[in-house]
Amino acid sequence: MKNRNSEYNCIFYLISCALNDVIPDKEIIDRYSMQNILTYSAKHSISALVGYSLMKNEAFESSPLCGEWSAAINNALRNTILMDAEREEIYSYMEQNGVWHIPLKGIVLKEYYPEYGIREMSDNDILYDARHQELMRQYMTGNGYDAVSVGIHQDDIYHKLPIYNFELHRTLFRKDNTVLYKYFYRVKHMVERLPGSRYSYQFKREYFYIYVLAHAYTHYHLGGTGIRSLVDIYLYYNTEKDMDRALIGQELRNIGLYEFHKKCVSISSALFGDAAVYDLDRLSDSEWEFLSYIIDSGTYGTYESDLKNIISRFDDGYRIKRSSVYKYYLTRMFPDLTYIRSNAPVVYKYKALIPLFYLYRFVKLAFYIPRTVKEIRYTHSLIGKEKLK
Repeated sequence: MKNRNSEYNCIFYLISCALNDVIPDKEIIDRYSMQNILTYSAKHSISALVGYSLMKNEAFESSPLCGEWSAAINNALRNTILMDAEREEIYSYMEQNGVWHIPLKGIVLKEYYPEYGIREMSDNDILYDARHQELMRQYMTGNGYDAVSVGIHQDDIYHKLPIYNFELHRTLFRKDNTVLYKYFYRVKHMVERLPGSRYSYQFKREYFYIYVLAHAYTHYHLGGTGIRSLVDIYLYYNTEKDMDRALIGQELRNIGLYEFHKKCVSISSALFGDAAVYDLDRLSDSEWEFLSYIIDSGTYGTYESDLKNIISRFDDGYRIKRSSVYKYYLTRMFPDLTYIRSNAPVVYKYKALIPLFYLYRFVKLAFYIPRTVKEIRYTHSLIGKEKLK
């Protein structure tokens, strides 16, 4: 369990100050290592937000790291300006060519932060009409983008220097995430058309919140998710106070996310809801355990957490069993049709290729021996350990 007096205490305090328009107390900040705060903030993609909070106190301008915090803020602002302009071009093309589209995640959430440009984003996610996949591929590659991955997973990924990263989603969740894939497979009743547009839509607020929570939950139970997710949930849920909370609660119960929602709301409220109260002892031990996992995960989770959470699914016990590890090895070598459909669609279409696909996976091991040995050692070290709660 994390030390409740670590630099993360100060990070939570600074975020709370930023969200509540409070000037942070320099005496509190000076108790902690500013270099560690900078490092940990970068790990969670919140450097601009934390830096914004620090800059509210003029006394901090003399700090040796002031320049690095300013650079983080300016870099996030620059990226936001560039991505916003580029995204509008893509939207315009979609509108002109009859491609319905819906903004996702940070594109929407960044508007809830106290200052433009301080929610860091590595990419832009857009749900779009997959019937126009080839049209969009031609448009994106014709405008200088590399088609990193198209038609393989649930999203088509395009990159262009210096910072342009777009994920065009055909579906919101992978098919092997059965409950959420089915729930979000048809979104017509969840969205509304934007005024003055024929093909631009947005999620109704209740369903956008459910999506944000579902996305965080998926990452939490894979490699993990970071502090920025808690900030997103806190800002959206507490800003949109007149959402239909009864509808949200019922829908979250239907897809098994209600307890996760309650924990996220409770913890984020304790962390960010009152900048004047600097006391993490308000968290229960179970809440602190939940938060510690998020702290360790960073923005994109960890490889080790991902493995542990996957192996945990093979039995219902409290601790990871040896048999669960062996079952995991079998699925790694002989993945089922759900995996093949998501990761090797050509093989799924021509099932006679499945034996060759398995052989290919065996042969590939010879080229990744160090990584394979690392994975075997780590998975064996998990035997007997507690599962993620």
